[in-house]
Amino acid sequence: MSHWSAIPAAMTSRIQKKWVIVGVIWTGVLCLHFWNVHLMDRIQAARERKELLKMDEQFLAAHQEEITKLLEERGSFYHDTEALSLGLLKVESELRGLANAHGFTEVEVKRQSGETVGGRIPILFSFRGSLKGLIECLEALRSDHAYLPVSRVNVEIGPSEKRARCQALLNYRYRIVAREENPI
Repeated sequence: MSHWSAIPAAMTSRIQKKWVIVGVIWTGVLCLHFWNVHLMDRIQAARERKELLKMDEQFLAAHQEEITKLLEERGSFYHDTEALSLGLLKVESELRGLANAHGFTEVEVKRQSGETVGGRIPILFSFRGSLKGLIECLEALRSDHAYLPVSRVNVEIGPSEKRARCQALLNYRYRIVAREENPI
């Protein structure tokens, strides 16, 4: 006879019930433990996000002036206009004004053929003038008209000519913006 067969069936049933209870209790303990770990991870992640937001706010407060200046500078790289035709008229007017200010003659402002790509249109600005005026005009374009970057410049000076013939290819960068309504 084996040792186990001497244990009465009622006692075996009680031992099995106790092990089932112990198993249920340990299962509950493990579930609570994993739930607690998950909850702690969520709290830690929320604290980290809060700390990052606090650091971002401090950075923005400390560098607000520089950020504002950079955003304004970035905005100057594009010309905001209500319609492309209005923007092109304004650009032509500005280029003719620059030409008059520097004493250029034979001024032409033409939109280059080709399609508009990503808010950019090539514009050919040609004129006859002095080299000094050309340099000053290009500097004025760079500093005051950042939305008209110069792609290419061709300068021709004949042997008997005092004034140079210049052609500058400009990339007009624009953004179409909605017209603001002013309530009266």
